[in-house]
Amino acid sequence: MSLFKISCYFSTGLRGLCLPGFLSTIVLFITLIATHPALNTFVSCDTNIPDRPASTVAVSLFAKWRYTPVHIEASEILASEDEDYFWNYINVIHERFNGTRPIRSLNYAQQYDEVAEIAEDILEDSYQIPLFKFSLGHRVSSPAIAAHEQIARDRLGSKLNECKAFLEFPQPPISEGQDEIVDDAPSVANSQDPYGTMKPHKDVNIICNADDAALVFEKILSTPDYIKTYYQPTIYKTDHIYYAHNNPNGKKFGIMTAVLYGEIGSQDFIDLYEYCKSMADMGRMNFVVRHLALFDESQSSGPRHRVALGGYGVELAIKSTEYKAQDDTRVKGEASNLGDEVFSSGEKPDDIEDLVFKELAEAGWSPTNPMFHEQILESIKQIPSINSSDIEDLSTQAVSLIMTAPLERRLALMRDLSHNFPILAKSLSDEVVDKELQAELEQNQLLFARFINVAPTEAALFMNGYFFDVDALDMFALFEVMKKQYKGPQATTDTEVERFLERRYEDKHSGFVIPPEKPDEKFLKMLVILDPLTRGAQKILPILMTFRKIFNLRLRIMFNCVDRHTELPLKNFYRFVIESEPNFKYGPDQPPVLRTTFRNLPSSSLFTLNMATPENWLVESVRTPYDLDNIHLAELPSDKVWAEFELEHLLLEGHCFDITNGSPPRGLQFVLGTRSNPTPFDTIVMANLGYFQLKASPGAWNLRLRHGKSAEIYTIFHVDGADFIKHEDPKYKSESVIPSLLNDFRSRLIKVKVHKKKDQRHRDLLQDDDGGDNQLGDIWGSIKNSVWSGNNNGDGTGSKETGLRLTRTTENNRINIFSLASGHLYERLLRIMMLSVLKNTNTPVKFWFLKNYLSPSFKDFLPYYAEKYNFDYELVQYKWPRWLHQQTEKQRIIWGYKILFLDVLFPLDVKKIIFVDADQIVRADLTELRDLDLEGAPYGYTPFCDSRTDMDGFRFWKTGYWNSHLHGRKYHISALYVVDLVKFRKIAAGDRLRGQYQGLSQDPNSLSNLDQDLPNNMIHQVAIKSLPQEWLWCETWCSDEEKEKAKTIDLCNNPKTKEPKLTGARRIVKEWVDYDEEIKAIYDEYIRSQGNKQSSNQQDNTVTEPSSSSSGQKPSESSSAPTAKSPDTNSLGQQHKHIEL
Repeated sequence: MSLFKISCYFSTGLRGLCLPGFLSTIVLFITLIATHPALNTFVSCDTNIPDRPASTVAVSLFAKWRYTPVHIEASEILASEDEDYFWNYINVIHERFNGTRPIRSLNYAQQYDEVAEIAEDILEDSYQIPLFKFSLGHRVSSPAIAAHEQIARDRLGSKLNECKAFLEFPQPPISEGQDEIVDDAPSVANSQDPYGTMKPHKDVNIICNADDAALVFEKILSTPDYIKTYYQPTIYKTDHIYYAHNNPNGKKFGIMTAVLYGEIGSQDFIDLYEYCKSMADMGRMNFVVRHLALFDESQSSGPRHRVALGGYGVELAIKSTEYKAQDDTRVKGEASNLGDEVFSSGEKPDDIEDLVFKELAEAGWSPTNPMFHEQILESIKQIPSINSSDIEDLSTQAVSLIMTAPLERRLALMRDLSHNFPILAKSLSDEVVDKELQAELEQNQLLFARFINVAPTEAALFMNGYFFDVDALDMFALFEVMKKQYKGPQATTDTEVERFLERRYEDKHSGFVIPPEKPDEKFLKMLVILDPLTRGAQKILPILMTFRKIFNLRLRIMFNCVDRHTELPLKNFYRFVIESEPNFKYGPDQPPVLRTTFRNLPSSSLFTLNMATPENWLVESVRTPYDLDNIHLAELPSDKVWAEFELEHLLLEGHCFDITNGSPPRGLQFVLGTRSNPTPFDTIVMANLGYFQLKASPGAWNLRLRHGKSAEIYTIFHVDGADFIKHEDPKYKSESVIPSLLNDFRSRLIKVKVHKKKDQRHRDLLQDDDGGDNQLGDIWGSIKNSVWSGNNNGDGTGSKETGLRLTRTTENNRINIFSLASGHLYERLLRIMMLSVLKNTNTPVKFWFLKNYLSPSFKDFLPYYAEKYNFDYELVQYKWPRWLHQQTEKQRIIWGYKILFLDVLFPLDVKKIIFVDADQIVRADLTELRDLDLEGAPYGYTPFCDSRTDMDGFRFWKTGYWNSHLHGRKYHISALYVVDLVKFRKIAAGDRLRGQYQGLSQDPNSLSNLDQDLPNNMIHQVAIKSLPQEWLWCETWCSDEEKEKAKTIDLCNNPKTKEPKLTGARRIVKEWVDYDEEIKAIYDEYIRSQGNKQSSNQQDNTVTEPSSSSSGQKPSESSSAPTAKSPDTNSLGQQHKHIEL
């Protein structure tokens, strides 16, 4: 649809028209003529302006785990309301569906309709039905289903392929003389198998049918003391336990407890379920039901469906174009029709974006403000500049406009203002503000700051005595709290703050109240304080709009605006992915869709795409041909940009303290794994709050101290909030193994208390003893790291995340290089930097890359590149801790990752690491830098050059604060530095840097160059060894005469010339073009190899184009053979990825 014919739609009076996104805001603005006398001219219809396609950016996020059917998820949602609902639901499913009419034979929409109908019959209160639909639409129980599958895979292994449903009885111990480790030889077991992967029990009592189950059941009952001698599976608090009837030993687990795995409604499950139920009803045993979704054979030769996720935000932030930092190559696929699969032709605009226009049109309001309209249309073409004097009152002007809108449309208007602010700012700046309103808003600031400690522009949410920080708000957590509050009687738990604010603002104009839809029924009271032009408002407003559909909610909004802006309050477009119930916009044969689309964006602007996910989610871009760090719609051959992300990990976070002194045990290492794969994830405890984080996926995990010094010196004393009811047989229970269950999208935070063993109190984790640290260098760890292989399920059952690392060297004979990049240009520069290192360094090299921002194309190419040039690599990942002051701009976040987490990003066996910026060219052997004596400092940086004197006016460190703070010391550049990680950790440098950052970063005028300013500011507390000047030459600051001696050349920006990065690279570094051509040739070779593999695998019908149901699997990248590819794990068709020379 043309951007320039919208005025025709207005004047012709079309009703119910689906306008995209923010255009609904335009209509709303124009309809507010009653309170804007100046806006009184009718909009004309110009039919002579040519049509042109609208620019769109679509973003989807999928779970990494296997698709979980909605009829199974429904059982978990019902169980969260009442455990009896769970058993009732199973019975109804089994009555309505059986082997002759399985529920899986229905299409996705029909499955949902059937499940919703059953739920409506089971649920006792009508208010529960919209909550059920919301939960199902947002797949809130999908992690629980995935967790059950992970438990099954870990317990049953290859037996999963033998049957469609399983019953696990207690297992007998392995007797003397057999190959496995015996019960009474723990010392032998510990010496050969420190993590207990060699099981002391058999796996014989896993049964696939009811007849065999009856025989095994009686046999076990005839075994003396089987309760004490047999292995008993761990039972978790969230497990569904059918207790033995009229048997007091049942809830004490004094009788047999079996575990049933299978898919509700399948005939195999029904047979075993009926047997277990009959035994339990006779009082003979307990049984647990865990879900195991059957493999859908209809997908064996076609696309694999995935779980689409919501509850997160997406922003398109406007980037500065002061320095050109875009790649000049094109990845094929940008101009192809791949996006047509993402943008389904039958798809309608999202209801939430269409809502404003339809209701206004139905009310008969007519647009009469051509100037307002034209300003916005001009802003869509190109965002105009705004005078600083016009910026000051934007928040107040926004409130003024909001308060003149009809009450029922204010939330929608606020949402559209905040989500599309860049194109509305110019028009908004002409709004006239009532002086009484301005005075009230100023008074609000004082009262909020004084009584509830909420500063101007900060957002807060109060509900029935609960307080939520909106900036850190998790939609899933808020939903669960509201759902629990809804169950109880009418809330009377308002805090004193809430009551005070209610009284204070009863008759004020600086806020409003939206009454509940059903005032005579139970409702929740919510009070929200916000500035409409903030990130907090961007997130909370779509949540409030959706929650008003599913909760009976009385909502009071109070405005907390800053009195004077000095810069634009928002510099991004924003969407939040949320629906009130499942949406089948791709049709009934496809799974429900959760996705967001930006429409009619200014094509002249340069955007960077950021995902704003819950704090405990780790997501990555897995499928897109576009440079998401530099989206310039005007330069793209296609008007449709798409990107698919994947929820790769859920975090297990915690705080750890030594109970003897209350201090965090710095350097203590935890590992997280399963019995069959005990160490896929590891972490190090910070001194800051004793914080640690571990990557995982839905499932049951064992948290342990790492074998080596951590387990030798410390033992776990207590963990707050255990997940289990009954642990496995106490004989095998260790005080240093804690079962942890991840089965929810919400955050999982634990508190671990440890203490030193009596004979280890003299030892220090970070102090070498007996010549070395065996924390990771023990024989067991070396063997595991070198030979581990298997699948990449992300569930702890296979390899240590194959594809994330390739290691053929040991720490003692290699050099470690750390770098990071975001965007195709800097990834191109990074590949060239790597090549320059390899050409000049004689020591084996291992590269370490921050995974957080790497593109799919870089990650796909890396294994091939590594094999071709014989280097090792590892992708490291860390989520910015929630307690550490958050940065909002991607560039500043990346700067933070360069300096703030050096002590926890790398394993303890990495003694030294060299950071090299992506835009550097190395001309010397970096072994020399690694071996350089740092003279007791934890790291060494190169000082900024002083030799190019015509740049003196830009040397900010020569005057003012920096001149006095440095006291004659040098100001150092962060493009290259070497870190002695042993010393760095020993003096708690990372903790000191984070502490200083936390204090300084609250001031927006501090740490302008975060990665440089922070270490230079801390130079008196954390010493810097000044490296010889030749280790870094930069044309901006260094003289031409010094270039010949340069060991590295940095392509740093020039504030005087603003020369584009690629232009400077070709001009300054003579070998750069040769390196670039060499990499291009290797990349073309890689593309051809991928094309050949795809041709040979076409018989497998692997999906190579994005669609609502494509598998999204990435190439299998074996740690020992990185170019090998499994035929069923193909990624986005590699034939579309080709650099055009």
